[in-house]
Amino acid sequence: MPPIKKPTPTLKGLFVNSHINRLREKKGEEAVKELERRYGSRVVFKNLEEIPVREEVRIIELCLALSNPAAAAAPDATELAGRLHYENFSQTGLGQVLLSSMPHTPQGFKTLVLNSGSIGRSVFKHTNFSTTENNGTLVVTMENTDYPLKHFEGFFSAWAEQYGLQPGSVSSKAEGTTHRYTISGF
Repeated sequence: MPPIKKPTPTLKGLFVNSHINRLREKKGEEAVKELERRYGSRVVFKNLEEIPVREEVRIIELCLALSNPAAAAAPDATELAGRLHYENFSQTGLGQVLLSSMPHTPQGFKTLVLNSGSIGRSVFKHTNFSTTENNGTLVVTMENTDYPLKHFEGFFSAWAEQYGLQPGSVSSKAEGTTHRYTISGF
């Protein structure tokens, strides 16, 4: 019997728009036109439209290349794209509300990450999130994800560092389309 095909992971257009809007703020309308040229079509998404995650990844990577060409060419460009993703998310209305709900301390970060499953379910469709804690270490599991493994390592690293954890607190491991992120240093 052939394996069951999993549905395509998606997220709302408003989150994809956040990357485009940040590029526009940082680099201007000409950069957005260049983004469209490189992307191969217009980058106008309805806020509630379901966009495949792989398209968001492509747009983030192009935004990184347009805002910081040296970073986009670096060996760790996928992780740097994840850091840019966090930076852009933190400037959205949802990001600002969530990130201001806890003190910017390791314990505040831990509390937010322990609730990342419900956050993830409100942002993504067809991707399952869960977080477990074991002896002061958090493990975030993302099932059926189209993000490159190192992308969310960069996302979680940027977030952890903003909340006072040391660089290198996040590691990652993939098992097919399931990614596990281990966060330590509490």
